[in-house]
Amino acid sequence: MNKQELLQIKKFLAVFEVNVLDITPEITRRAMEYVESYALSDSMRLADALIAATAVENGKVLCTANGKHYKCIADLQMHVFRVV
Repeated sequence: MNKQELLQIKKFLAVFEVNVLDITPEITRRAMEYVESYALSDSMRLADALIAATAVENGKVLCTANGKHYKCIADLQMHVFRVV
C-alpha cells in the first residue's frame, strides 16, 4: 500500500462515518479458537480470524468480497459482494 492508497482509505472511512472497533480480549480469544479449529481444514489465518471474531463479538454483519475465507464459521453473519 502506498501513501495515496492510504489517503483514499482514510477518506472513504470519513465519508461513510465508519466505526472502527477495537480488538478486545474476547475477540482475541475467539479468533484464536477459529485459528485452532480451522487453520488446517480451511486455511484460516490470524488476520481473517480477527476480522470474523470482531464481527461476531459485536453482532455485526461482515461485508466481504471473499466469502470463502469465512465459510467455515457458522456463527458469522456475512454479506458477500462482487467487485466489478
